Amino acid sequence: MKFLSSFATAAVISTTLFMNSSAEAKPSLCWNPPVERSQRLRAYDCDVQSRINANGHKVWDIDNYKGMQMTVVMWYDNSGARVAELLYENERVITTWHVDSDGDVRFTHPRSGRQVAFRP
Repeated sequence: MKFLSSFATAAVISTTLFMNSSAEAKPSLCWNPPVERSQRLRAYDCDVQSRINANGHKVWDIDNYKGMQMTVVMWYDNSGARVAELLYENERVITTWHVDSDGDVRFTHPRSGRQVAFRP
């Protein structure tokens, strides 16, 4: 019985530590493509949270005030190129990424050429 009690206590402690170890989303800025290509990106408030996935890639979960959610996975491929996978609005897009002079991460949609960005 003592073994079961110790096991249960360890399970509760482990679960508590695991549940509290996740990073909280922080308020940040994001940018969506403008309606017309000649316009600048439109800024909006968003919450950004980062994590590392099972492959060791950095994952960013982004939520905005309108309920839009986007997940971004970023990594370097074997040649050193910056690769990103964007998951949003039931679409999966593979593209490249770069960090601009303000420290914002930018992605360009491979078909439309429109950019989105977020501040980590």
